[in-house]
Amino acid sequence: YPPSSMRHLVTNVEILEQPEPGIVRVTACFAIYRVRRNEVGVYMGQYWYRLTNAIGELRIQEKRACLDLDALMPQGALAFIL
Repeated sequence: YPPSSMRHLVTNVEILEQPEPGIVRVTACFAIYRVRRNEVGVYMGQYWYRLTNAIGELRIQEKRACLDLDALMPQGALAFIL
């Protein structure tokens, strides 16, 4: 240890469709910079969300992440993407 330092960047947020009232499908691109032991790892990809309208607030009902990498780097677990 110490724990990693990270920055999450979310860009290109786009509404895909509204399949039914109160439900919205959204996509977004992400880049995550992770610094640990003076090594920088960059992870990028795309999120897909299914949002619901609950009492005037959007809530995440479903979230998927897809990495744009050919292989995982040796840094280990990727739970920080979720």
